[in-house]
Amino acid sequence: MTNATALFLQSDCRSKWITIDALSVYIRKSSRFYNGKIYKCLDIANVEVEAHKRQQGQFRAWYAKAEAEAEAEAKYFGLDAIFIESVMSSVMADFCLRHGFSVRDDGLAPNYIKKLK
Repeated sequence: MTNATALFLQSDCRSKWITIDALSVYIRKSSRFYNGKIYKCLDIANVEVEAHKRQQGQFRAWYAKAEAEAEAEAKYFGLDAIFIESVMSSVMADFCLRHGFSVRDDGLAPNYIKKLK
């Protein structure tokens, strides 16, 4: 996770845009109901990559750090899961499935959730 993401999780802020080079990610702290339980989540609500840098691993690299830090500090940050909201891209849907997310389809754009260990 980038330092900005860790600082966000430690802060009282509920949402933040994080920009690293050509990548901008909008993250939030939320509570999500899933399979009969409420999970405290790090939401990934929006991902933007500049056109000339797409399909080059920008998000994948950021996500690997974010997931590792969230796993390592889940109790400290009070996190139960990572939630990716309203996935409308087949590239992102494939990413979620490859990385162990479960789909939560409410009839609109599907959401993906991954419980932290």
